[in-house]
Amino acid sequence: MMLNRAVIITMACMIIGLIFPSIFLIPAYAQYQVGDTVCDFTLYDSEGNSVSLSDFDGKVILLFFFETGCPYCTVEAQSIERNIWQVFGSRGLQVLAINLGESSGKIKGWAAELNLTYPILIDRTTSVWGRYSMGAFPQNVVLDTSRVVRYTNTGYEESIVKSTINQWLPKMTALSRGHAGAKPGVFQLFQNYPNPFNPSTTIGYNLPEMSAIDLILSDLSGREIRRLVCGPKTAGFHEVTWDGLDENGCRVAAGLYFYTLRSRDYEVTRQLLLVK
Repeated sequence: MMLNRAVIITMACMIIGLIFPSIFLIPAYAQYQVGDTVCDFTLYDSEGNSVSLSDFDGKVILLFFFETGCPYCTVEAQSIERNIWQVFGSRGLQVLAINLGESSGKIKGWAAELNLTYPILIDRTTSVWGRYSMGAFPQNVVLDTSRVVRYTNTGYEESIVKSTINQWLPKMTALSRGHAGAKPGVFQLFQNYPNPFNPSTTIGYNLPEMSAIDLILSDLSGREIRRLVCGPKTAGFHEVTWDGLDENGCRVAAGLYFYTLRSRDYEVTRQLLLVK
């Protein structure tokens, strides 16, 4: 006996409702669209501390709506920690994960297991998600420094989320060429110049002491494309030029890339833009 479409949809909704009941608790609000300026809100974290959106005024904000029972949310939570929060957090980004009403204990256990370090807030009435919801999760929303929606979508399009964040982050001021800005005894990675660039750019760095270092270029997915420096370097200021080629000598596509300076005790990442 075949079931008609209406019966199938009803049964599917019942099953989803049993697994994720908060989906059907979403209040009816006018929902934010790209270009809208959002209102402030206050939620509580799993320790009972209140956190408001306005606490992060002046920062680009990534809102990540999730539930712990969603396997896609778990994968995304780890990727956001590793590839977005750790990369952009020191440059003006704030990640706020927003859970849809699960218990504090469950959320804390989930976050600890995944080694998450960004704040996780609990939307017990789904009143916040009701304003942003596209009807499914995970969902990501990027707000610029003026709290204007610049991106919203379900699922996880990491490269688009990254490029949107980068577009709206406060621009870093490039340091002057040579030793200007280099501080004795300080581990520093300078902004490349020129930036944007084509066909080549120069990266400067400063070491407080003789150190074994790696200077690595990677793409938006985190894949290493070129290792510019590998091995011991003396203390002081150094420069290296990237010619836009990968490890195989092939020219890479125009776009956003990251360069990371890593030693035994330090690691710093910045971004650069190759244009056509």
